[in-house]
Amino acid sequence: APGGKSLLLFSRLNGRGKLIAGDISERRLELVRDNFARHQVAAEVRVMDGRELPFEAASLDLILVDAPCSNLGVFRKRPDVPSNYQPEKQAELIEIQRRILISAADKVKVGGAIIYSTCTIDRLENDDNVAWFLENHPEYELATKKLLLPKEYHDGAFAAKLRRVR
Repeated sequence: APGGKSLLLFSRLNGRGKLIAGDISERRLELVRDNFARHQVAAEVRVMDGRELPFEAASLDLILVDAPCSNLGVFRKRPDVPSNYQPEKQAELIEIQRRILISAADKVKVGGAIIYSTCTIDRLENDDNVAWFLENHPEYELATKKLLLPKEYHDGAFAAKLRRVR
């Protein structure tokens, strides 16, 4: 659900910290607000473009980049995805994903992290983007990553935790 990953991360804060959720779409943010209200989570929710995050350098402990992607892990509930796949569209998405990662990189404090998440199982948008990011941002290291292949009880997804070490 919109905001579900943010809710999960917020639950791990145990009442400490502040949650700021953003999306480029006001329509999706309405769903996020509804979801947060249903779970009684007080959060700041605002329209923002991840390619230009409006935060000061080294000011955040954690950024969740739930990146726009090709959706190649959710074809169980979106059977149109494989037939609508276009390599040129994927190349555009990879550029957007990388711009969001670039924008997030300097906003995280030393010791903090970026969680990079997609709902695709494609290597280009997942492992290749993580490798590209680490190559271009030596102040980060890969803490962990996980690829879930689609199963009967869940969709496919990818996540990597990129820890800022300097």
